[in-house]
Amino acid sequence: MSFALGLSLLTAVLSGLFPALRAGRVDPLYGLKSRGAAAPSRLRSGRILVAAQIAISLVLLTGAALFVRSLINLTHIDPGFRSENLLLVQLSIRGSGYPDAQPAEYYARVQDALGALPGVSAASLVEFPLLAGSGSSGGFNAFSHGAATGKSMDTRRLSVGETFFTTYGVPIVRGRALAASDNENAPKVIVVNETFVRKHLPDRDPIGLTIPVWDADWQIVGVCRDIKYSTIKEEIEPTSYFPFRQRFYSRFQKTHLGAPYFALRTVLPPSVVLPAARNAIKAIDPAVAVTNVTTQEAVRARGIGRETLFAVLCSSLAGIGLLLACLGLYGLMAFNVTRRTSEFGIRMALGADRRMISRLVLREAVFLTAVGLALAAPATIACAGLIQSQLYGVAPGDPWSLSAGSLLLIAVAVFAAWLPARRASHVNPLTALRAE
Repeated sequence: MSFALGLSLLTAVLSGLFPALRAGRVDPLYGLKSRGAAAPSRLRSGRILVAAQIAISLVLLTGAALFVRSLINLTHIDPGFRSENLLLVQLSIRGSGYPDAQPAEYYARVQDALGALPGVSAASLVEFPLLAGSGSSGGFNAFSHGAATGKSMDTRRLSVGETFFTTYGVPIVRGRALAASDNENAPKVIVVNETFVRKHLPDRDPIGLTIPVWDADWQIVGVCRDIKYSTIKEEIEPTSYFPFRQRFYSRFQKTHLGAPYFALRTVLPPSVVLPAARNAIKAIDPAVAVTNVTTQEAVRARGIGRETLFAVLCSSLAGIGLLLACLGLYGLMAFNVTRRTSEFGIRMALGADRRMISRLVLREAVFLTAVGLALAAPATIACAGLIQSQLYGVAPGDPWSLSAGSLLLIAVAVFAAWLPARRASHVNPLTALRAE
């Protein structure tokens, strides 16, 4: 795609600058005194080049419109949770000497300390930051009150603190949320999302059902609203939320919870709260390192970084192409007006007013633009199909994007031809006839 856009830009530069530079070398006396045989040929080649350059500009403009609309669609997707004022701090206990269950106790202390900071309304451990492209998934065999169904239930899994749903603003629609009492001494419980229930338990009340995961049975105690998990573009999949106080006693305790994140819902800007959060973590154990600090909005922005880059890059190329189209058309119209100076003088001597002369020049500019647009339409649709996989919520043949580019090019054509048209309408008939 980058190669194609670069080639289009190079072609636009060559075809746009050639008519402008050539027009700059025209001797005004040539237009007044000469009707050389080379002039029509040069004008014809200039028209072809400008029409081609307009066609390339339309391809770039349409691509830019598609990428921008796709980016707008992505930024307006509701992830299902509140991402503003959400600070994410990652810790790493690897190499800190915590054996067995002690990290769970340490994480609980950190979670409580961060949640009690001024300017923080809630804080929770979260195994992976949402929308970061991370996460674990797997399948397990489902049991209903001890009776095996034999049905495999695929689900994404996420270890969280009991305040996760409050911190992220995710409502519980059935049952209850996780609680601090859901620790290693309590029955193992999980919360599942709505998609989990629709896909795996469509005809059952999920509350109270038990499912075997790893080395224990886990009871569903609540159902939460669906939220985006790994990427903003993904279809929501079945998801299970495990209390980290209980999951730490599973066989995955060291590999999955060695470097979790803590999410802090702040009422102040996250940057204001960060120093206090660092101090609170250091006060509990100076040996534990803070390995990463970010915000949920920054994570979301990185998740659509490629789409943002495409939109900016293609818009920049389209802007350059549009500028060159304007320069190329202006150069061609200026050359043509110089060549036809005597003709315009004769027309005005025979009764044509300035408005009629201006329309002659503008009509030619619009005609050239229409030819370029007609040539570009099939190529634009074909090129749009090549970037279909990079679009979200907009079809490659989106008529609004194509129409917007076409109307913009027509407006630019009129603007580029306005100055030559004005110059043509101010030709002095006596001077033109005397030169003739």
